[in-house]
Amino acid sequence: MSSLLMSLANKMAVTATDAPLALTAAQMCFTTLAACAACDFHFGDGTLAWAFTVPPLFVFMLCASMLSMEFVSLGAWVVIRNLGPIVTLVVESTFLTQTDVRISYQTVCGTMMLAAGAWIYEANDMHFSQIGVALVILNLIAAVFERIAQRHLLAVRVVDVSRPSLMILNNTTGVVLVLIVQIIFVPDDAFRLGHSMTRSASTATWVALSCMLGVTLSYFGIWLQGLISATSFMVLGATTKILLVVSGMLLLGESSSFMSWLGVSLSICGGSIYGFKELPACVTCTCIKAKAAPILL
Repeated sequence: MSSLLMSLANKMAVTATDAPLALTAAQMCFTTLAACAACDFHFGDGTLAWAFTVPPLFVFMLCASMLSMEFVSLGAWVVIRNLGPIVTLVVESTFLTQTDVRISYQTVCGTMMLAAGAWIYEANDMHFSQIGVALVILNLIAAVFERIAQRHLLAVRVVDVSRPSLMILNNTTGVVLVLIVQIIFVPDDAFRLGHSMTRSASTATWVALSCMLGVTLSYFGIWLQGLISATSFMVLGATTKILLVVSGMLLLGESSSFMSWLGVSLSICGGSIYGFKELPACVTCTCIKAKAAPILL
């Protein structure tokens, strides 16, 4: 729910402010403050490994996502991201032998249906540009490797760092990188954000909502990633975003033809097939971990 609502809030906030990088920095600052307020600081083994891998990918993913919102429709953004599970499945099953992800008929069928649904929808959605599609693809690549890195550090090489501390690592490192990019390429981004918020109460509301949802998404995302594979995480995100696509169709006037609905439905069916295959294993693994020993996080 955090992911669904934040994607919608981001789309509305970016459209209203035209300041994607400044909005990203504001979200990271707010999340850092919220994590500090938890007063649960613990930076143990694995801190440096996390700091030098996850935050840079996290920042790249967020910046590409925010920038793409200016060029593509909400539906186009979602369905292109639905291609992520295919890449993650191949990488995890081939190179990360420590994980429990294996290629099977159900997993291949599910991920291919996600891709087919994305292609059908995109073929009937005219609200996109080449720049926008390129940015979404970059966002997709960063998301895949960021999820795999998180899964490896949370489940294979278990880091001894509390969840609020991981949030602080992600967002403090991230805000520095975002501000550097902002100063170099769009120095007036922060001005546009502040000006838009002072002129419109609805814009300020969307920005505030996106910042608050960023906190919940960061916290629950880290928690969940330690319990399921990176591929399952990507499939979960791709499948649940159907509500976001429907919202774009019903509320934002985006592509809603028969073929668009067919593409969306096919993507959801693919996610469901994968989910029914992986859910029993995920639940069993989670229960075993919970009974065996306390989780460091």
